Amino acid sequence: MPKTTSGNVLILDDDTGFRELVKQILESRGYGVVEASTPEAGMQVFSREEPCLIIVDYRLPKMDGITWIEKLRDSGRNTPVVFCSAIPCDSVTFNKLRNILRVSLIVRKPIIPGSFIEQVESLLPGYEKTYMQVSLEDGNAYQYYATDTTTQEMVQELAVIKKKMDLQRAIEIARLDYLKDLEASWRTLTELVDIHNNDKSRLDVLVEATHIAHRIRGTAGSLGLMGVSEIAGRLEDLMQNLDGREDTDQEIYWSEVIRLIARGHEEISTTAQQSTEIQEPESKFTVLIVSNAPDVANACQNTEVKTLARIELADSPQGVAESLAKQKVDAMLLEVTSNKEMSFQRAADIRLMPGNRALPLGVFIPEDFELTEVERIYVGASVVIPHPVQAEGLHEGIDALLMMTHAVRPRVLAIDDDEVLCRFVSSVLEGERIETKTCTNPSLALEKIAEFRPDVVLLDVMMPGLTGFEVCRMIREQPELKELPVVFLTSKTSPESRSAAFSVGANDFVTKPVLAPELINRVMNQLNESSLKRQSRTRDPETGVMNGDVIMAQAKLLLEDHLEIGAPMSLALLQMDEYDHLSLVQGQFSARQASKRFGELIQQRYRSEDLRGRWSDGGYVLILANCDRDMAASTIQLLQEDFRRFEFPGSAFSFSTTFSAGVADCERDGSKLEDIIKSAHRRMKAAMQTSANSVGFSD
Repeated sequence: MPKTTSGNVLILDDDTGFRELVKQILESRGYGVVEASTPEAGMQVFSREEPCLIIVDYRLPKMDGITWIEKLRDSGRNTPVVFCSAIPCDSVTFNKLRNILRVSLIVRKPIIPGSFIEQVESLLPGYEKTYMQVSLEDGNAYQYYATDTTTQEMVQELAVIKKKMDLQRAIEIARLDYLKDLEASWRTLTELVDIHNNDKSRLDVLVEATHIAHRIRGTAGSLGLMGVSEIAGRLEDLMQNLDGREDTDQEIYWSEVIRLIARGHEEISTTAQQSTEIQEPESKFTVLIVSNAPDVANACQNTEVKTLARIELADSPQGVAESLAKQKVDAMLLEVTSNKEMSFQRAADIRLMPGNRALPLGVFIPEDFELTEVERIYVGASVVIPHPVQAEGLHEGIDALLMMTHAVRPRVLAIDDDEVLCRFVSSVLEGERIETKTCTNPSLALEKIAEFRPDVVLLDVMMPGLTGFEVCRMIREQPELKELPVVFLTSKTSPESRSAAFSVGANDFVTKPVLAPELINRVMNQLNESSLKRQSRTRDPETGVMNGDVIMAQAKLLLEDHLEIGAPMSLALLQMDEYDHLSLVQGQFSARQASKRFGELIQQRYRSEDLRGRWSDGGYVLILANCDRDMAASTIQLLQEDFRRFEFPGSAFSFSTTFSAGVADCERDGSKLEDIIKSAHRRMKAAMQTSANSVGFSD
């Protein structure tokens, strides 16, 4: 048996792109990774931890990689080292690395990912790999979907591969789209340069030509057209030095400009000829269908259904776990069997899995099977499709579920006058389930933000008429937008440019040419940070349900929608019985644990369109869409039956507890939220005084 190894792999290289590539390769195989860009930072890693392997580049700032390895060996460390160099080693250097410095592996850049990871794995045969947790946590609720470790590792590797393939596909599609416009843009650039060459006073056309070269420089590089990007960049730099004078220097500049324009035409033509068409993917949404019924399988083959969403079929608990592990699922449809209780629990278990709290659910029901409206609401089924399942019914059901998930997707607004770059950004982010809109007119920025309400704004710095600096200042002058994350897209990376951007309120940068992985990482970082801030203000930390202020604001919006269409909406106040007495007898910790489980149960049950919130230590509010108070009361009675079954450890003895509720609706208790709340509170108080575990829904 090989010796067990743990710890991180250190990548010491000042090339960010190379570090990111190696990191992705290693992490996809379960290795932990730390990065350093300077020799000093590499040594600092050893002050915090002992890496199990070091990957060292030859060309480092201030010190070469061989000298750094010498210092490492002089310090007494025998950590395995992989030495990377773009320069071939001569026999003397090779001998020193292998025999004196005891380097385990010498690799030539550029690396071949497949062979590189195989060689690394041969150096760490007993490494304890860590894969991202899938759907399985401790507790009985997850055992139904448990899979063995080998399967989970395989699923994670497939998930990584799929994500990379999806990203590459998005880039290739965007590249093909860009090539269709690139020839026209280059012709325009050529015409503008020709106009200025014949009339040196036309500085306006020179400015426009420089701007086109700047856009091509960033966009072409982002899409992997590095030859075009390099030529455009050199053109941009040269044209900034043209000033209309007739002298020797200007003639040298002009001759180089003309030569580069010709090279650009040739490079674009060659690239276009080498490109092949790529078929667009069918859909950016994924729906998981848990069924082995033949009619469901047949309906899934319908062309319109497949265009609406990518269908994942699973007919076992293991299949469900694997599907949820390898991808983000936007909605789910489950079979309801004659064993209603088991079906209800299966839906509840799925809601407990990480990331599925608000997952829209639908159910298939057998012929001649009765699933009451009360049960449908309680189990959380937003859509019901009876057998035999027809393609039209499946299409309608999936469409309804996706409308619900669409409302909760993160939103990004990209403001850039380059339409092609906007399409590229949109393609990459949409592939990550981020709803993206674009704006090519910076003067409309505030209008678009108010209309779209984005979670992050991507903002180009250099735009005609109104720069990104000015747009960012305008955003920050709006009190309601002071915390809206703004990420600049810029080719200006000097300290002065960054300082200027931060001074007007920028949160981060993405450097042009825009690389898709960096774009995703930067945007996700801002979304995650923004989400954490928002959750700390809007979500109860114990249960994840909304806090009181937020749910009231959401309830007002939901009430307005229901009043507009004349639909019922009910509001229920739920309060644990004798909560204060329970805290005294069993201890405050035990009482809070019971209240926490109560909140989790409310979260598991009901539909994604329903609202849940917490208004006191033992009290919750539940708002049900398209549901009157009589039906809401019936669902709460099912909730009471479930909650009574739980047993909690106490300081004195184990205990179970109950809750009482009051329910009101907008049809019979008033059209104002305050009146509905007062009615629900009055009935809850009356129910608690009558007896424990009661529901009051009428006067």
